[in-house]
Amino acid sequence: FGYEDFSDSLNSNLIHYLENTMTADMLFHCLFNSLQVWLEATDESNKYRIAATHTNIFLGYFQFITFMTPNQEAYPVPDPSLLSIHTSCSKIAHLSGASV
Repeated sequence: FGYEDFSDSLNSNLIHYLENTMTADMLFHCLFNSLQVWLEATDESNKYRIAATHTNIFLGYFQFITFMTPNQEAYPVPDPSLLSIHTSCSKIAHLSGASV
């Protein structure tokens, strides 16, 4: 399926590397973790559209999120490949009825 490198890194201490980390409020974190929310890449670098299983989940949230950093080397933004994998898993879970 591809992404062979991710399997090794995510099954080790590298799971906590900065590219696999983002800060969010508790509600967003819970929805993201339960695959009810995902981030869809846009044409703009590091800018994502917030998508969800139900449109009313995001009342009060912005429609887009842009990850920024003062120093990409020291403080990298989330890895787009990991976000893409999360997006795919979320959509599959939703379409299969596995997500809430």
